[in-house]
Amino acid sequence: MRITKKRVAKERQQTAICAKQELIAKLLPILDNFELALSHADNIKPNGQGASNDIKAIRSGIEMIYQQFRNVLFAEGLEEINAIGQVFDPFYHEAVGQEMSAEVPEGHVIRQVRKGYKFAGKILRPAVVVVAAKATTSNCECSPERAT
Repeated sequence: MRITKKRVAKERQQTAICAKQELIAKLLPILDNFELALSHADNIKPNGQGASNDIKAIRSGIEMIYQQFRNVLFAEGLEEINAIGQVFDPFYHEAVGQEMSAEVPEGHVIRQVRKGYKFAGKILRPAVVVVAAKATTSNCECSPERAT
């Protein structure tokens, strides 16, 4: 009887985790759009008197909503995947390109295009990244062939 109760309790817990995971996965695009709106708000050029203050107020309001939304998701167990500077891992990262780099070691993430997230130890969405490729140096001192 106790074994059955434990099993049922564990199944309920797993069901709750799965439900949260599905909901959080659906909310990630909204989080992305908030981040996009905030980055675009920084690039708006004000026209006219008082427009600069209006833009700052709107940006501040969006920032507060974004932080509140983010805090709720992270309190429920959402975790960001830290990709920049890490060795490329296909389980955590989705590569969309390579860039030559002398500073970043080959095979490491040089830039993050879109954030990745984990929930309850599972990947909800891999980070979309650009991976560093070995910079080619052209130090070849080739001399023209001489015709004899």
